[in-house]
Amino acid sequence: VETREVFLHPLEARALLARVWRTEISIVSRIWNRRQGEESPNGYMIFFMQTLPIPASRFRPPAMLNGMAFDHPKNTVISKILGLDNDLRAIFAENGTTKERKSDSDESGSDSGDSDAEDEILREKLESENMEKALGVWVEMQEQVNAFLDATKSRTAPPDFKGVRQGLEKKQGLFRQNMMGKRVNYAA
Repeated sequence: VETREVFLHPLEARALLARVWRTEISIVSRIWNRRQGEESPNGYMIFFMQTLPIPASRFRPPAMLNGMAFDHPKNTVISKILGLDNDLRAIFAENGTTKERKSDSDESGSDSGDSDAEDEILREKLESENMEKALGVWVEMQEQVNAFLDATKSRTAPPDFKGVRQGLEKKQGLFRQNMMGKRVNYAA
């Protein structure tokens, strides 16, 4: 039996989950429902993150070494995520201008059928190239988000990098080191 990995684009995954959620709402609401008896038609959105929570910069201080300041490792990951997000926005904006050009040429009503067909082929080629670029950027951004949240889930994170999960777990984590055994007044 040969198994092959298939990449599923996040928009495809969301569309599939939305369809499952619509058709099997009673079952999925029982499994993943937060409130008893409530059937939420958009409950599948709990599996997708639209906004990445970023800790305040006071929790990411620069490191000093030989009198030189270096960025905190999380700052570099956050910078990469922001850069990739800007790249993705630019690709989608470029794709939007291609579609606008198409609608403008449709409204002009030119008589040359051959040039319209050539323009259409060129536009489709540009859109497919843009989609390939967008998918590559999307995968890289997902990898960086994985590194930020949980360094063990990332293939590109340095071995000594600590994600959010690593900062919370075990004895050296935020809760056990700073909050356990303290009076309630000081825990907040």
